[in-house]
Amino acid sequence: MLYTIIGSLLISLLSTNMSAHFSFSYFSPCHLCLLGFLALFSIYLTDQNPDHVLCIEGERQALLRFKIGLTDETNRLNSWVDEERDCCRWVGIVCDNSTGHVHRIHLPGPDDHCNFEDYGTPKEYEEASKQRLKGDINPSLLDLKQLKHLDLSCNDFGGIQVPKFIGSLENLKYLNLSSSNFGGTIPPQLGNLSELHVLALGSFHNRFVPIKTIMWNMQWLSGLRWLHHLDMSGVNLSKATGWHQS
Repeated sequence: MLYTIIGSLLISLLSTNMSAHFSFSYFSPCHLCLLGFLALFSIYLTDQNPDHVLCIEGERQALLRFKIGLTDETNRLNSWVDEERDCCRWVGIVCDNSTGHVHRIHLPGPDDHCNFEDYGTPKEYEEASKQRLKGDINPSLLDLKQLKHLDLSCNDFGGIQVPKFIGSLENLKYLNLSSSNFGGTIPPQLGNLSELHVLALGSFHNRFVPIKTIMWNMQWLSGLRWLHHLDMSGVNLSKATGWHQS
């Protein structure tokens, strides 16, 4: 509607000046100011809303299911509600402007204290822990076909295993699950993420919650041909095999 109004005004001004054979000297200072204002306003509107595409409904529903599996004690995801139709405006979500596909989920812990040694007492750690996302990671993320960036670092997933299905997010280029209290074996299915540039699964020493992650086989790393950053600090590699191949 605004673009229609601007266009009508410009046509009106130009039509008024047809008899002047397009002589710019005919334009009064007021005309020129108005034309300049309309041009700038049009540019502003384009920058603010460059043919904004809403997020894809199936992906919006997938994110809502993902949220249901999480425990969010401090309501960090308060913008993730069914009433908000455009998930691209939700906190931590970035979409492709032309397609509406979700490209990024960026939900690291809300402070820079991934190192639990920063907290002097268990009570301080417990208070800080309330700010971290907990619960489960729902496989609904598989519906995000163009997801390239997943950051859930510095949260607290209570010792659950890194989900095997993450290895099916084939377009991932950035995966950061570091210092989020995962446990069990790191699944070799992550070796299917052939587009990965960054893989962070490490953790700082935590005297309140013992490190639980372990890797039995390193061979799957050889499939990550584009990898240029790997963090497995704190992961138990004492029994890992496949060093030579990887």
